Amino acid sequence: MASTTYASANIASGIGLNTSPEIAVSGGSAVQDAIDSIYADVFLSTTAYAVTYSVTVKVLYSGGYASKTQNVKLDSSNYTGATVGFAIPGMTAAQCNTITGILLYCSDARIFVKSVQYVTINYTVVTSCGAPTLAVNDANPAVGNTGTLSGSDAVAGTNNAIAGYKIYRSTDDGESFGYLQTVTTTSPSFSVSGIAIPANVGDSYQFKAITVGAHSGYDSGYSNIVEITTTSVYCSAPTILTLSAKTTARKPTLSWANAIPGAGNAIEAYEIQYAESADGVTWGAWTALKSVALTTTSGSTLVDISAILRYYRKYRIKTHGALGSAYDSDWSTESDTVRTASSTASEAQAPRLIVFEYPHPVNYIPDYNGDYPVEYGPYPLGIVGYYSTLIIKPIYYGVNELSLVLPFSEAAYDLLKCGNLIAIAGKDEPYRIVTVVIDEDDTGVEILQVTAKSLVSLLGLRVVTYSALTESKPVTQIKALLHNQPILLDHYNAGIDDWIPDSNGDLLPDAYGDRRFPDLHWKEPAFDTEASAAISFQPEMLANVLDTFLSLCKIEGCGARVTGAYYTEVSDTWSLWLELYKGTDRSRSQDVNPHVIFDERLGNILRQTYTHSIEGLKTAGYATNGYLDELLAGDKLLIDAMSGNDYYVNAPADVHGGSGMNRAEIGMTVSDVTVPTTGTTQEKAQAMYAACKQIVRNEIAKAAAEHTYTVTLNPKAGQQYGIDFGLGDIVTVMNVRWGVSMDARIAEATLTYEPGKDAQVSLTLGEPVVSLLGKVKQIARRRG
Repeated sequence: MASTTYASANIASGIGLNTSPEIAVSGGSAVQDAIDSIYADVFLSTTAYAVTYSVTVKVLYSGGYASKTQNVKLDSSNYTGATVGFAIPGMTAAQCNTITGILLYCSDARIFVKSVQYVTINYTVVTSCGAPTLAVNDANPAVGNTGTLSGSDAVAGTNNAIAGYKIYRSTDDGESFGYLQTVTTTSPSFSVSGIAIPANVGDSYQFKAITVGAHSGYDSGYSNIVEITTTSVYCSAPTILTLSAKTTARKPTLSWANAIPGAGNAIEAYEIQYAESADGVTWGAWTALKSVALTTTSGSTLVDISAILRYYRKYRIKTHGALGSAYDSDWSTESDTVRTASSTASEAQAPRLIVFEYPHPVNYIPDYNGDYPVEYGPYPLGIVGYYSTLIIKPIYYGVNELSLVLPFSEAAYDLLKCGNLIAIAGKDEPYRIVTVVIDEDDTGVEILQVTAKSLVSLLGLRVVTYSALTESKPVTQIKALLHNQPILLDHYNAGIDDWIPDSNGDLLPDAYGDRRFPDLHWKEPAFDTEASAAISFQPEMLANVLDTFLSLCKIEGCGARVTGAYYTEVSDTWSLWLELYKGTDRSRSQDVNPHVIFDERLGNILRQTYTHSIEGLKTAGYATNGYLDELLAGDKLLIDAMSGNDYYVNAPADVHGGSGMNRAEIGMTVSDVTVPTTGTTQEKAQAMYAACKQIVRNEIAKAAAEHTYTVTLNPKAGQQYGIDFGLGDIVTVMNVRWGVSMDARIAEATLTYEPGKDAQVSLTLGEPVVSLLGKVKQIARRRG
């Protein structure tokens, strides 16, 4: 027990207490902790004795007081003065710390204070308990179990024994805690089982505790926080599953990561299965491959590929745990695919060719109400099983080509006639044989040299027979171009017994029956067309439809092809579809599609050539038009295609597209932009000016600086043409030593097949350098 004494200043005797003097107190230390008692000592004397008086002592403190009244008898034994003690009840430590004075009251004024007064406070020092160290027996119990919390190393306070513990829980990731339960014990440690855990896998509860002291108000602070997260007793499958190669002739490495053991169910092994496919679309059943004994959460192993050339395989994996198969993981999602490639020449690298009769015969069997013929075919005529060389050249902004060299035989010559169709087995794009040459090689052996072109080339047999300004998007203009020619005008609809404008319909003959394309259809584009503003395009008078068609495709950024598909309604009828298609961006500038990168460091290039040319670059363009001159009755107008001025520009002052040696220009006489039949002179001139300007702008767009990269691919390494990428796709090509890195479109491909050799694939990326024949063609067009 400790004590603190407050003393008053010396007060002269004879002061009557009934005047209620306030005795100031000072000295001593601050009272703290638990108050045991407070005792006031007063010294009293009187001139009368043998009398009992009622005396009251008030102890004043900030905001109040405490008092005690008792009888004091002064007689002959103490009449000269006596010290009387008063035990003052009910004061707290805080009140004792703010004592300001003592007031004495007596029932008779004859009692006087004779000496210094005292207030003595007796108290016991009390301190708070120390918090326990909290722990859990299992931080990741399985669903359906309970948890056990334990505390240790709690400390009692001074004069404050441990009386127990209070546990608090949070169900919102520690944002707030609520009281859970009390553990009654005097021990510095405790353990409590049966603690509820979350019902859902992955959810968490947080816990903390305090030590409760025997002295009220002197509990500990909070302990550390522990967490229990509910897990599953089942193992989890890997979430990452990758293959080291997509096309290979050897075993690739299958790697996985992020497997998770179950609660009390350690990883012991992994089971792997595979499925196979001939086309990467339709898959066979899953088949057991192997088991790999590993206890880690990640791993890798070599896996077998398909024994069939060009077949695909994919894989899946599950995690085995120590508790047995009943607690294994589910199967992972499947891996990428790997395709079996050949490291030497094979039939897969030397495709077979099928020859069809075309144009196919027209059988005049009554149909469409008995008025129109039904067309059958084209019929297959035979197969080319052997050849010396096959070169296939797909061109994105042009007409695909096929070249074939084989030994001469009467049967082969009879099969490979000009006009017949030739197609690669398994592919849907036919070629029309346009040239057959019989020659002798260096050894005197007679050979056949066959050249065929995609049926898109058929458009080159027709001319544009109308001249009308069209303002629309490129694909809309392509449809208008085809549908406004007597070759592809409309088709007969038997349901309404009428001819209707063609849209996804048969492009059957109209009144100009000899101009028709047998059994050719227009297929609506499967891609989103450009969202750019409408353009003005004016085909030149008598221009080749194919040139106009391909120009519009280039503006749209799409390719064109004719594909074949069999009718379902009419047996043995092969329908031909003219369609537009777009390549896919597979460059490293995007992350939507798998990247395709050609780099000598990857080993996927055998040879490469980079060309940068500004020979064909044009930065400014002008047009003249005699009809416009005549309309305005003026001098020869020079229309600046880059100018934003109105139609009446005679001598453009603006310098567009560079100056000096950097300024190259196109000059064109646009003869087929004629005077509109309606409108004011100014409106007619404005329309003609806009049309001429757009034509020259289109030519400038085609005369850009050329960045061309030609690569010959390594057939034994990397991704494969026609499988992982194709014509029109945008890919990344780079050479660190040359300082070249570019994302470019695959504009051309050359596929060469020779018996006994690896198939060779050469790609042209970017804009192909214009050939001499192409330049002559452009010059001839511009002179029109």
